[in-house]
Amino acid sequence: MTRAGEGEAAAALAGRAAAGVSLEDPEAVGELVRALAEVEQGEAVAVLAGRAAPVVPLEDPKAIGELVRALAEVEQGEAVAALAGRAASRLPLHHAGAIADLLAAFEKADCSQAVRVVLNRVPGCLDRLDLSDPVSLLNLAMVLMRLGDGASAAVLEQWAADAGWFMGMADEGWSARFPYGREADGSATARWTWRPPDEDRMI
Repeated sequence: MTRAGEGEAAAALAGRAAAGVSLEDPEAVGELVRALAEVEQGEAVAVLAGRAAPVVPLEDPKAIGELVRALAEVEQGEAVAALAGRAASRLPLHHAGAIADLLAAFEKADCSQAVRVVLNRVPGCLDRLDLSDPVSLLNLAMVLMRLGDGASAAVLEQWAADAGWFMGMADEGWSARFPYGREADGSATARWTWRPPDEDRMI
């Protein structure tokens, strides 16, 4: 087969994949987008992006974030805007880490409107967040603080502090208020003291 024939065969295969692949898994779609772009199948990338953006399931914020990143990397701006617009208003917001990842993906892809929509939804979703992972709560708090939602960030930090996590607090005032730790009732732990054992009592 000639080099031209090989190119035509590759384009045909890429076209079939773009037109026929299942769109049920947004992360898998993102991986295929990147793979097609890597082998310079721009037409197939555009077809796949155009198919995926309006219909991929909106169930997993992290998976949607990965697809947004992939589409932005291959400069499919219309698909990015369409997907981000759908996701921002409809995705379930139950897991702090996934919300942080989604906001970071929107921010990196310059989807400012989608960022604003998610930020507007966050205060109403706080009571439904999974609180089992304080580290994720702190990660989301830092993202929210950076994006201007200090009130929601403060709520998340309070919850993380209640679970005994102080490392990574976006509000550095926590360290000043609780330099030696925090008691269960929310008060600051007193300064620790120590003295050498009484040698007479050790004999």
